[in-house]
Amino acid sequence: MKLLRLILCPILYPISLLYGSAARLHRRLYSRGILVSKSFDLPIINVGNLSVGGTGKSPHVAYFNELLRPNFETAIVSRGYHRKTKGVQLVLENSSVRDVGDEPLQLKQQFPNTTVVVAEHRAAGIEAIVAQNKNINCIVLDDAFQHWAIQAKVGILLTTFDQPFFEDWVLPMGRLREFRKGYQRADIIIVTKCPPSINEAAKRRFIQEIKPLPQQAVFFSYFQYQSLYQLLDPAKEQEMREVQGQKITLVTAIANTNYLEAYLESYTSSIVPLRFLDHHYYTKKDLEKIKNAAKGGLIITTEKDAPKLRLHQSYIREAGLQIYVLPIKVRIAFEEAKGLEAMLLGKI
Repeated sequence: MKLLRLILCPILYPISLLYGSAARLHRRLYSRGILVSKSFDLPIINVGNLSVGGTGKSPHVAYFNELLRPNFETAIVSRGYHRKTKGVQLVLENSSVRDVGDEPLQLKQQFPNTTVVVAEHRAAGIEAIVAQNKNINCIVLDDAFQHWAIQAKVGILLTTFDQPFFEDWVLPMGRLREFRKGYQRADIIIVTKCPPSINEAAKRRFIQEIKPLPQQAVFFSYFQYQSLYQLLDPAKEQEMREVQGQKITLVTAIANTNYLEAYLESYTSSIVPLRFLDHHYYTKKDLEKIKNAAKGGLIITTEKDAPKLRLHQSYIREAGLQIYVLPIKVRIAFEEAKGLEAMLLGKI
């Protein structure tokens, strides 16, 4: 990939400059008041990234929602990527994934008592939430770091350990939505998908490369995988150690599977990855492909993919597919979770 980018550099570099310059111009239209950002009388926490995906936004939105719940009545606002509807939609536990999108439905099912709304115009989503429930006093915005139409109280920027923004380029040369300097708008920077064993030397190196401003703080997070549960019967759980050495067919439609595959490789060397495009809606043909690859063996998928696979539950039952979901929790490295919480609450 790097060799291909080097070969295409004379073509891609000018396009990247134009793309990044357009994003910067768009931002300046807001900062100079030509376009108007809307403010609200409640704190808004903006969780996002500079890249086009794969940083673990939804798990971190869940993390911050859980962190804030003891002190606030929170609500989550997401665009609802690849949903088949338009406008503001309230997400219910039994909403159709096609109507609200995979990640918002995942968040609602994870937090049944939290209001979750999808809206391509986030301000309209917040207005609908406030009008519906006066008790809500904190909003968590999912993937809105470049959504300048809303004034956020706290900006949280995510960047991955394996593909940090300071080693990346603007589209199409790289995966950034804007120039690297966009990181300076963040209040908190989190390096995600770190090895659980990340050491102090790696921490220092990253902080030196990021060059945080005096008011910024850098934290490091990793995923802690939980017990497997059966897709169509979540009460049936299974520990990963129980499937040690088994063949696993891994079914995903997420931006990046490297971290997940590395985790599974610690339990088995026999992994058959079936990777679909991010937010992909599975078809019957896909299910047949999954069945043929698994050959009656264990199938593992993600919580993000689960709602879309459940659309085919009749086929899954008839075919006897053993599909299990592998949930994750975000953990903050170096025992700094309390420090992150204190900083976030202090900024609110």
